[in-house]
Amino acid sequence: MRLDSFGQASKVIGTAERGIKALTRLIEPAEALARQALETTATTPRVPENTATVLTGEVEFPAAASMDSARRDLAARFDQLRGQIDPLVEGSCHNGINLLDGGALLLRFGDSNAGTITVAGVRFDAEGLGVNAPANHWQSDTDILDSLSALTRTLARLRNQSLVFRSALSAIRARGEFARDMAEPIETGADLLLLPDQNEEAIRLVALTARQQLASTALGLAKQAEGSVLRLF
Repeated sequence: MRLDSFGQASKVIGTAERGIKALTRLIEPAEALARQALETTATTPRVPENTATVLTGEVEFPAAASMDSARRDLAARFDQLRGQIDPLVEGSCHNGINLLDGGALLLRFGDSNAGTITVAGVRFDAEGLGVNAPANHWQSDTDILDSLSALTRTLARLRNQSLVFRSALSAIRARGEFARDMAEPIETGADLLLLPDQNEEAIRLVALTARQQLASTALGLAKQAEGSVLRLF
């Protein structure tokens, strides 16, 4: 593969790596929202659903369980962050290859299949990461804990995949530097074979000039001798 392909491969992986960093910056505050919701104490009384309204003196009990507004608002903010995951993944594309959306990268060295580096892609959209919408608006601790567990797994996957991409990027850069180092002596050798030696050419030019001068001198002497012979008669 051409040397400029090493640079293109590095850009593809670098784009995916930046996408993972951006995803991490989304998931971490989402996790903080879930922890905040878990620490929130319900301020609205709840009664079992399908309970009829009962009037007792001046007290009225609602017919259905009320929703905790603080947890509901935190769940809504969480869902807004979750909605940014898919567009971010779609934008993590370079030269038609998106390693965060199932794409793959194959870098071939020479004609042999043995000289290749393959970087497998992943699906890191919200569904692929397992980041689901907050169940029941996080009205129960169980729903929040489920979200927290999923976010913890997601952050671990992002960290692990980042290491995979960095390792592949290091391998590609090492092969690229090796190819450049090998290309320099090859080009130098080719120049030695194809380009003339300047010193040798200068010596040849001096010798050619000397031969021309000697030939001219010899021709002149020959003409002078011929003229002298003719004057004798």
